[in-house]
Amino acid sequence: MLSNQKRHFMSTTDADGLVWHYTDAGGLLGIIQGKQLWATHFQFMNDTLEGALMADPLDKFIADDDVLNSYEREMVKIMNQQYEGISRLKITRVPDGNHFLLCGSEKGDELTLWRNYAQGSVSFAIGLDPKCPLGVIPPRNSLTSSGRVQPWNKVDYREQDSELPDEYAARIRSAAQNTDKGDQIGDLSAALQYMYSQVKSSAFKDERETRVVCQTDNPDMWRFRAGQYGITPYVALGTANAWGENSPGDEPLPIRAIRLSANATPPDHLALNALLESHGFGGDAEIEEFMDHSGSIVDTYAREYEPPVQLIQATNSLRN
Repeated sequence: MLSNQKRHFMSTTDADGLVWHYTDAGGLLGIIQGKQLWATHFQFMNDTLEGALMADPLDKFIADDDVLNSYEREMVKIMNQQYEGISRLKITRVPDGNHFLLCGSEKGDELTLWRNYAQGSVSFAIGLDPKCPLGVIPPRNSLTSSGRVQPWNKVDYREQDSELPDEYAARIRSAAQNTDKGDQIGDLSAALQYMYSQVKSSAFKDERETRVVCQTDNPDMWRFRAGQYGITPYVALGTANAWGENSPGDEPLPIRAIRLSANATPPDHLALNALLESHGFGGDAEIEEFMDHSGSIVDTYAREYEPPVQLIQATNSLRN
């Protein structure tokens, strides 16, 4: 008699189409053991122009655009003030315009990124399924939505320039000219949020970045850690039923492959395999059960075992 014993994840035969999140050993342990990924506040990234590259071009657009009328330009200005950080002092000391970034790469063996993580220690690139929805894990039980979460999107690399790119100008004009007040506000908010969270300096284009963006101005949803740039706010993301729904944080993450840095040894592979199996990432197998005349199982035989998380060794020639 054959029976299928299926785990949470199906097996994968290749690593195509994944998003790769590079991290060190401590980060990998936190991701697998904690069943969560960290999205960091945009002002604590290593790019000093993160979230600000389009600020001056947008100010110039608001002042000079001859398509929008004065009311429409004023609406763009008001909405933009939220993303520049307007404090609502009677409600909170935290300004508006906060978004958090979970960064990955289209490439799982990118030398530029290994340089950042593989200097003198074994590091990892985690291959995530970009189709699997993620949501915020609230720091405490909450029935309310904890923030908008945008699915994985490729970064739009731009030079620092004085002109607003045509595609963003067109989207902002279209939103501002909406005659329905509610739609106007919602569409302008979406247009500005997308522009500020997806545009990045072309100096970082070798990273081939794709990212998840979480927008939340509610500090009750934030967590904090000591980071390279001081007290660093972040939000925890976990597997969810739909993008942006709160996540209970109790399901394994959609990890389909892990690439170890070029300096990894057989003991590193051993430890990683044991870590994965001990946290719910064991393999799928067809189990053949042998029964006696009374129907009691007397023996079993596992066939076609295949681990659902593929381990791969980096091929770059980085010296450690």
